[in-house]
Amino acid sequence: MVVPPRVLVEAGVCTASERWVVNKALYGLPSSPACWAVHRDNTLRNFSWQDFTLGMKCRMRQTPEGNLWEVVGTSEKGESVVGHVLVYVDDMMVLGSDSVRNGFMKRMTEEWKCTPGESVNTDGWVRFSGFELQRGLDGVSLKVSQVSYVRELLKRHETKTEKQTPMPKWDTEQPPEEDISPSQIKAAQGITGELLWAAGRTRPDISFVVSIMGQQVTKRPKWVMQLGEHVLGPSGD
Repeated sequence: MVVPPRVLVEAGVCTASERWVVNKALYGLPSSPACWAVHRDNTLRNFSWQDFTLGMKCRMRQTPEGNLWEVVGTSEKGESVVGHVLVYVDDMMVLGSDSVRNGFMKRMTEEWKCTPGESVNTDGWVRFSGFELQRGLDGVSLKVSQVSYVRELLKRHETKTEKQTPMPKWDTEQPPEEDISPSQIKAAQGITGELLWAAGRTRPDISFVVSIMGQQVTKRPKWVMQLGEHVLGPSGD
């Protein structure tokens, strides 16, 4: 049960004492992600196909980590794991040999209408679940980045001041700022969250700075904004 939105109470659509029973998704989508996940997983469990290259019949097996699936191949010699599939809502990353990946993709397109698959290679970046992946020039190593996100972040803030150090000197005894406004706190929280998204995924080098920003975001929001702009600034070396 949920409390009606205040705007509807103030508009006279309902009373403040009403409570609503939720019978459908509140996401603005035809079906909730949770319902889709149940349907998706039940369907994947029934997947099977023949891999003639490996000489195996393949099927899917869900691991205790629900979003990670094993591709299990069965032959006269027994069973073995020949690949993995990572699932994020309706995005899937297939890991395995060419025949395993192609076999899974073919079986999946028989079940659902899908966009063409992309292969991670040396030509460009492939995006999956907020990450961008690319093979190194040796064809073996793997690069993990957030190129598009970082470029958008730099464009949004348009920071041009060069920095000589990763973080300016921090005075731990500095008192809280005065005359702090809600808008300043909101701006400081915004840039801290933007940098936290990168720090927790592909930029651990800025994790310390972001942790300090999080500690000071309500005490010294103007300083936090300056620190965030410093982190985004180009290197002076």
